[in-house]
Amino acid sequence: MNKGHSLTVLVLAIILVAVGIALVSSDDAEAADHNIDLKFKDDKNVQMARGRNPLQFNYTITHTGDVLSSEVYIKMIDLPGEWPNIVYAATTEHDVYTSTYNGASDTDMEILMEKGETANLIVTITPSYNQFNRTYWFTMNVWPRKDAGHNESHTFGIVIPQKAAFEIVLWNPPPGGSFKAIPPST
Repeated sequence: MNKGHSLTVLVLAIILVAVGIALVSSDDAEAADHNIDLKFKDDKNVQMARGRNPLQFNYTITHTGDVLSSEVYIKMIDLPGEWPNIVYAATTEHDVYTSTYNGASDTDMEILMEKGETANLIVTITPSYNQFNRTYWFTMNVWPRKDAGHNESHTFGIVIPQKAAFEIVLWNPPPGGSFKAIPPST
């Protein structure tokens, strides 16, 4: 090998090493896009409770970032008081994830999503005995683990009406009579 050729090879090797170091340490490599998109699929943001029957709220989460896969956290925030009967279920291409909200612990459900994937998320809430005569608001929050600043949230509500059960009993009514019960005006 001649001296000029050796020098050229050495310069090319130094350039390749410098470019490799620049790529590894550049801001662009660290600023990978882990974006996600949360969409509410139901028609109404507020549902009426019917006794203690569970209510379901449906979402999709789409991995819109440019990384091949991303860990996504799901969590209910701003819950009204004690609501121990909340279950999340997310379905991705590879797995089904479930988690139960527990007011005593502050845990997040973590799912793994591929680039461009859309996961279905169902939130099921069963009203407790001590909730009544109010609208209760909940906020669903999702974010990619590597970019917690990019979170998406949606607020929805449950209306629990006040109900009263009563019974009218007539003792010794006259035969053949008709009777009417009229509720009070208030």
